[in-house]
Amino acid sequence: MYFAGLIGLSIPQTTELFQFLTPFNLVASVGILLYFQKDWTKNAIIFCIITFLTGFFIEVIGVKTGKIFGIYEYQTTLGFKIFEVPPIIGLNWLMLVYCTGVFSNIFKINIILKAFLGAFFLTLFDFIVEPVAIKLEM
Repeated sequence: MYFAGLIGLSIPQTTELFQFLTPFNLVASVGILLYFQKDWTKNAIIFCIITFLTGFFIEVIGVKTGKIFGIYEYQTTLGFKIFEVPPIIGLNWLMLVYCTGVFSNIFKINIILKAFLGAFFLTLFDFIVEPVAIKLEM
């Protein structure tokens, strides 16, 4: 899906179609990720809910105040908005935090270092992806 999206977003004649498909890709990605989650404990469910809601409301605060990430706004690519933020952004946060946590667990280090490592990789990812997201009106 991601390889097709990379190509589709790069071709001017198909960019609009692939922008439209972006939210569906995100939902499918999170769906696949969660489908393969092995241990569905109460804590895993709480983690997913809290991560989704925290990510969404951090974006709401950011868009409304400009205090967290600077002044920005969401365009229409990610779908409808609540409080000027597409709810699908909560799924994006969930997927990124989940994957970063899985990646950080590869390293045999204490939880504090894992948290710093995860924050570093999320920030690095955002630094790389954000200019592309802006260009694609996300």
